[in-house]
Amino acid sequence: MNNCEFKKAITDLSQGFKNWHMWYAISTILIKQRYRRSTLGQFWLTLTTAINIFALGIVWSYLFKLPISSYLLYVASGMVFWNCINSIINDSSSIFITAEHYLKQVALPKSTFAYVNVSRNIVILGHNLIILPIIILFNAPNIHISMLGILQSFLGLSLFIINGIWISLLLGVIGARFRDLQNIIPSLMQIILYITPVFWKIEYMPENIRWWLQMNPFYIFLSLVRNPILGSTIPPMYWIIASGITIIGLIIAMMVFTKYRKRIIYWL
Repeated sequence: MNNCEFKKAITDLSQGFKNWHMWYAISTILIKQRYRRSTLGQFWLTLTTAINIFALGIVWSYLFKLPISSYLLYVASGMVFWNCINSIINDSSSIFITAEHYLKQVALPKSTFAYVNVSRNIVILGHNLIILPIIILFNAPNIHISMLGILQSFLGLSLFIINGIWISLLLGVIGARFRDLQNIIPSLMQIILYITPVFWKIEYMPENIRWWLQMNPFYIFLSLVRNPILGSTIPPMYWIIASGITIIGLIIAMMVFTKYRKRIIYWL
């Protein structure tokens, strides 16, 4: 890895982060533009998510013969965080493509648009999180969330955000070069949704395959933020695996970003 290019990549990331007011403004503008002139604005996303949660929660609770009060919270927490994961990854491959007019007209750090992608989806996540306390208040009164649980959930969310940044950088660079990635990723994420315990519980699967399902990175990161909300413990191994994924992902993303950062503008 060229030391000079590596320093420029680090500077790009640093300057992009310092311009937080810019990427936050861009992310909120993108959300508002999508729902311009509508009555509820960006809260249409929250309303749509809430309708899906209640529809799935009620129907599947009868199918699985589970108490709707506890299962509804399981579905809600799974869907809210999965939607954020899914959206960050799906949008990552096109972050530089959709920002072409910015990159060709204004001298902005390229990492700015990785931060835009993550911050936009975290803002939407913040809106959707409103659903959870409502469900807890009216449908799951026996669930008690401790301060330690809240702290664990925020720590898991922090790891989640860091991973969102390196994923955005990595897939953004690859997606700028290979446009087919925009079609490949949504298909892969659909398959991953089916094999990840977002709506179904891992206890329903045969014991001989549970271990493999528990090693699913998406399930691990989902557990870090969801388990404290459900009042469940987080296996210590999950923190170790998630931290390892974060470190390895950052290294790979930095290697790719360092090598191809200057070529992004020519691929657009």
